[in-house]
Amino acid sequence: VFGEATAVLAGDCLMLMPYEWFESLADYGVSEDKIVKIIKTANHAFTYRGVIGGQMLDLKYENKKIDQETLERIHMGKTAALLCAPILTGAILADANSEQLKCLKTYSHKIGLLFQIVDDILDIESDAATLGKNTGRDVALGKSTYPALLGLDGAKEYAKKTYDEAILAIEPLGDKVNDLKALALYLLQRKS
Repeated sequence: VFGEATAVLAGDCLMLMPYEWFESLADYGVSEDKIVKIIKTANHAFTYRGVIGGQMLDLKYENKKIDQETLERIHMGKTAALLCAPILTGAILADANSEQLKCLKTYSHKIGLLFQIVDDILDIESDAATLGKNTGRDVALGKSTYPALLGLDGAKEYAKKTYDEAILAIEPLGDKVNDLKALALYLLQRKS
């Protein structure tokens, strides 16, 4: 609506806005050490290691046949990074130790991947009214998907396997993570 240049600048601004929140954490008694860890987590999510890198790979491989490992690298950069950053931020604020952070990082990566697998399945099985967006877009855009690589039944099996791995990752954390288990189940069973 306002042109490509304005859209790019708006995106740049939105990527930097969390840093205003990071600055305010000290006002709430959050230590500088924690603030630095949170900023580092956000940087990993936004940069070439995360969203930007994943999106570049996605663009690079449009209309090209890729393997499952490459497809997962794309989604680990895009979706998994976006889910990992807020989960780890909450854990850092709650004084999670390195083992707990490791469990939550693995969980975050798995549910990011799970979201994408299910999204690919819904792009085939759902309709625009239920999904809230046009279906069949992935095929139209020439994107590789889990159903294209594994078949529809194979993609569903892989979604269940990924869900199981997410739950297994947070088992050492005990019953404090029931909400995270519920989130993973929701992502597996979602219809839109």
